[in-house]
Amino acid sequence: MTDVDGAGFDGFDAPVIDFRNRNSLWASVAVETLARLGLQTAMVCPGSRSTPLTFAFARHPKIEALPILDERSASFFGFGLR
Repeated sequence: MTDVDGAGFDGFDAPVIDFRNRNSLWASVAVETLARLGLQTAMVCPGSRSTPLTFAFARHPKIEALPILDERSASFFGFGLR
């Protein structure tokens, strides 16, 4: 639910939820939850099984999605961010 200026009543912007199919719905719910918990940057390793999650991260306005092709490299890169 949002108020007049587009911010939610709880201080967050309106959620970005994708209702096109179940996978997209649950991926966008998970990403919105992570954003509300303070996640700011996500490393994504695009692949056929993670496509809904990758799109959800890419679409969210408060999370920077960084594509990295190799999962192992992404984990080491992620350790260096904090």
